[in-house]
Amino acid sequence: MSIWIGLTETGVGWGKVNNTPMYSLRQTSSKRYLGREMLMCKMLLSINPEHVENILSGKKQFEFRKARCRETVDSIIIYSTAPQMRIVAEVRLDDIIVGSILEVWHLTKEYAGISYKFYRRYYKGKKTAVAYKLGAIMQFREPLMLSDIGITHPPQSFSYLENMPEVEVIGYGNQL
Repeated sequence: MSIWIGLTETGVGWGKVNNTPMYSLRQTSSKRYLGREMLMCKMLLSINPEHVENILSGKKQFEFRKARCRETVDSIIIYSTAPQMRIVAEVRLDDIIVGSILEVWHLTKEYAGISYKFYRRYYKGKKTAVAYKLGAIMQFREPLMLSDIGITHPPQSFSYLENMPEVEVIGYGNQL
């Protein structure tokens, strides 16, 4: 017997297959936006292993980028860069904050997971910052290779994904 597991608009959906926690990334959800239904998708991000560790522990609850994703993204697939080079988790995207460098820092600094010096260096020469507010975390028991999802190179910024294979999870929630 199989039960669907995944991130939903109201939280984490989950279930078990033969008493093993499982999580299906195949499910797609939809939202109503401006009176029409939109098919939601996932965004693959390449993240430094140090930051991945802080995300999984709950110390880092915002992921900073220079570009904003489209409205239809409802979760982030985390690819941990070298030396691990594996897809390790999925995180629900709770909110997107866009503003001036200082405004975004003041809203996120408590759970930024990085120093102000690092933050300023990252946005040097930019006027706008983007912070993705990370929600419920689903850490994969067996990390995936990019080739497992049909991708040959890690994204420089981000890539949009429609479907993923089923994976077993270690745990889920805001902190594991």
